[in-house]
Amino acid sequence: MTSRTERILIIDADEQAREDLSRYLESKGFYVTGRAKLTEALTLSDDELPDVIFADLPPETIQKVSEELEADGHFVPLVA
Repeated sequence: MTSRTERILIIDADEQAREDLSRYLESKGFYVTGRAKLTEALTLSDDELPDVIFADLPPETIQKVSEELEADGHFVPLVA
């Protein structure tokens, strides 16, 4: 049996908030990637897709990201 570390993507322009949340989640055993901007986050390849996304983005942007991921056949929960 192999174990896999869950991947979390944090999108937040506030560097301190992003780093604090990243540090906390990493201490709990998660693999965390942080990005300041949505455009930076969208450059992730399919192999780098997270299991969940924490994002400080406007609701309409969250909806758009969710629709784009779903259109590509990916289901990634978004927490705003």
